[in-house]
Amino acid sequence: MQKRGPEEMNPDGSEADNDHKDEVVVRQFNVEQIKKRLEEEEEAYRRQSHQVREKSLASLRTRLPELFQAMSEVAYSCSDMYRAVTSVTQRQSQSERHQKASQGQSS
Repeated sequence: MQKRGPEEMNPDGSEADNDHKDEVVVRQFNVEQIKKRLEEEEEAYRRQSHQVREKSLASLRTRLPELFQAMSEVAYSCSDMYRAVTSVTQRQSQSERHQKASQGQSS
């Protein structure tokens, strides 16, 4: 686009109107391009989100049984340890009572 001096312009200012209209058309085109790119990126995001969700679900489905089995084994081991500790403390308290009773009879 060449700049024109005031003598070359139409007296009604139509050259300025055309420049303004060209700018508006260019900006509208740019806005449409950006909207189109946004829509494409949103669609790509939705696809990726769906893929991640599917992979996560598949992983959970295959790994959850193993996890629950391991948790069950830990709970069983804890239960065994608790029983053993309870048994030991009960024997110790019985032994202490027996010793006190023996000491009371000796005196």
